[in-house]
Amino acid sequence: EQQQADGEVAQPTTATTTTTTATTTPTIGEDSEKTPQTAEKEVGDWISATAEAKAHGNALYLERQYEAAATAYSTAIHHLSSGLTPLLAQQQQQQQCTTPPDEVETGEGKSDSEKVGETKSESESEGKSDSEKVSETKSEGENSEEIKKHRETMSILYANRAACYLSLAKHENVVEDATKSLEINSKYTKALARRAQSYEALGKLSEALEDYKAVAALEPQYTQVQDALRRLPPKIKEQQEKQTAELLGQLKTLGNAFLSPFGLSTDSFNFVQDPASGGYTINMNNKK
Repeated sequence: EQQQADGEVAQPTTATTTTTTATTTPTIGEDSEKTPQTAEKEVGDWISATAEAKAHGNALYLERQYEAAATAYSTAIHHLSSGLTPLLAQQQQQQQCTTPPDEVETGEGKSDSEKVGETKSESESEGKSDSEKVSETKSEGENSEEIKKHRETMSILYANRAACYLSLAKHENVVEDATKSLEINSKYTKALARRAQSYEALGKLSEALEDYKAVAALEPQYTQVQDALRRLPPKIKEQQEKQTAELLGQLKTLGNAFLSPFGLSTDSFNFVQDPASGGYTINMNNKK
């Protein structure tokens, strides 16, 4: 699994970045915020750093150095987040700048200066060549694909770190990381299986069964799943019965405290369970 994940880090491109640190003087007519050389270097830096930390984590995991591997994956997650966050902000800004068809304004009620400004903007757009317009559209599309690839890598990193925590029996951490992985890719069977194992170890059997069912639906041949689907239902029933008995015991203690001033106790009542619904009815004893 670890080796398969190696090739999934996206390669550097020059199409996406929102933050630049250019120190060179832009040429006439060049946008100082979009220096291609600087953009390529920035994107390359954090992608390379992510890939390097991820590969290091993979190697450590294969050597069974799970603590060190988890630390390496944490470093990879940090580098990827540092680059992905501004990309997501840029994408959100682009989406906000796009006015839906049902919200197009007619221009009524606007001042002359506002209308002139809009006319100027439209003229500038019309003055662009077809290749420039296509380039802008393509850039937005490339951004979306780039973000998708990086998010997939992020999902893998969280799942890989969850694998480290599972080997270390840090089940709360497994659940947290596997959940983050699944928030990005809800059909990631390895993340589902790891979370299921940790849920079971934590005694959250119903949650574990739901995850195992999800794995079975996606990959019926997945090992451990069929055994878990047979093993967990009777355990869940036993667990529920135990919890019900404990709850009734607590209610009995509380009831005795309330009834004792009246010379009564919960022994004065019968608790009868309905076999069909599993619910209880309370009847008072008629003993004299």
